Order: sequence, then C-alpha cells, then structure tokens
Amino acid sequence: MYYRDNEIRKRLEVGEDERWEFKQVEFEGNKPKSPTRKDFADEMIAFANASGGVILCGVTDKGIIQGMDFDQLSSLDKLLVELAKYTVKPTLKINIHHHDLDEKAFILAEVPKSNTVHERDGIAYIRFGTTKKRLEGDERSSLTQNREQSRFLSYDMRIVPNTGFNTLNTNLWEPLLSVTGAEDPQRGLMNLRLLKVDDTGKVRATVAGILLCTESPEKWLPQATIVATSYRGNDRASGQLDTQEIVGPLNVQITNAVHFVKRNMRVAAQKSP
Repeated sequence: MYYRDNEIRKRLEVGEDERWEFKQVEFEGNKPKSPTRKDFADEMIAFANASGGVILCGVTDKGIIQGMDFDQLSSLDKLLVELAKYTVKPTLKINIHHHDLDEKAFILAEVPKSNTVHERDGIAYIRFGTTKKRLEGDERSSLTQNREQSRFLSYDMRIVPNTGFNTLNTNLWEPLLSVTGAEDPQRGLMNLRLLKVDDTGKVRATVAGILLCTESPEKWLPQATIVATSYRGNDRASGQLDTQEIVGPLNVQITNAVHFVKRNMRVAAQKSP
C-alpha cells in the first residue's frame, strides 16, 4: 500500500497505536546496532499474529524522523528482509518502502495479517494496543485453531482490518435485519456474517458487510468496483463510445452495470424465462 506524505505526518503527530509502531534505530557505521534482531522479529510477529501493521524504522517514540543515508537504508532493508525470511517461522512476507519526508529518509515496513501463527525460537507474540503480548497455552492454541479455520472461509466471510460495527451504514443494514435482529443490531449482523469477531476479540466487518453495507466499498477493498467500457468495434483499438467506473454498495453496482449494458446495446434482445 502507498502512504502519502500527509498520512505519515498525521501519524507522526498522533503517535503509535495497534497498527503503527515507531522504531528508533542506532547504527554502528552503516550496520543497525539497535533494536536487536530479536526485537525487530518480535514486532513483525506481533503484527502478523494480530491484524497486521506498519513499523516506521528510523522514527523516535515521539514521532521524530532521525534520517538515514543510502548505505544505512540499504543495510536496514537487507536486515528486515532477512529476519522475515529466516528468523520468523514460518517465513513472513513483508513490504519494504524507502520514504523521504522533509529531506529525512526512513523505512516503512508493512506487515500483513497472516493466515497462520508466526513465532521465533518457539515464542509467539500478538499486538495489543501499542504493545506486544506473549502468546501462551490456551490463547496460542485458540489463535492457531482460528487461523487454520480461516484458511477455509469463503472470501466474503473474511475479516476486513480497521473496520467495526460503525463502519457499516445504518440505512443499508437496517432493511436486512428481522424484527428480532433489530433488537440487537450488532448480534443480528453477526448472525448474517456481516460482522465477525477477530483474533483479538474485536468486532470487525467482513468482506460481505463492506460490499453490502457501506457507501464506498472501494475505500477498504480497492478492487470492489466495476469498470465498464463500450468500444466502437471488436477491440480496444477501435475507440471508446462510453466508459464508466461503477462504485457503491454491491446491489447498486449490479443495477448500474445493467443500465450501462442497456444504454450501449445496439440490438435489443429478450429471452423468456
């Protein structure tokens, strides 16, 4: 994911939370000295075992960018990839971005939520608020079981990070609930699989909830749009007659897609059921 300068500035102002971690980095020459390799690996593990997150490397706890030169950036980049590949078990795929703000360079390491439980030397952590917590006993077993089950969930039942009950639009979900469901809307939406409890116990919207009950699903699911184009001939080189990016709740998208087809039909056709 690309992060704009204004988004990063705002994050530096408001500080860390359950999805953002600041890491001040000390170098010995061009090689990272602190935090330790274990510290970096454990932060990645904690995010991957929760809902994913971002580590800003080269930023103090107060949100001040230290600044790194090219060799330091390269060395830290190499270290993070190495840790994610060889120290974290199983291997974790992270996204590394070199960023520059006010002529000060730093690294943004994006850790996705995983569908398995990650560990280091048999030790696993999970992110809670601005800290990480060691997973032990029943808690770890429960997370492992939930992750294994999630692998077999249909796409529309998967949890969408950074969402919740208030993410869903009241005017869109109210017609879906029965009289009984309306008495406790959150439980009613969970019964419809539009909401679901994540591994940390928080209520999140599912993909189905986002598609059906938000005005702009593409805000959370960028691919959740329809791009329709009508061409003059049989290929793209013939030139466009009409084009439209169709957005909105899923039912609205379907209706507008049908309207687009009708608007561009040259020969009418009808079939009886």
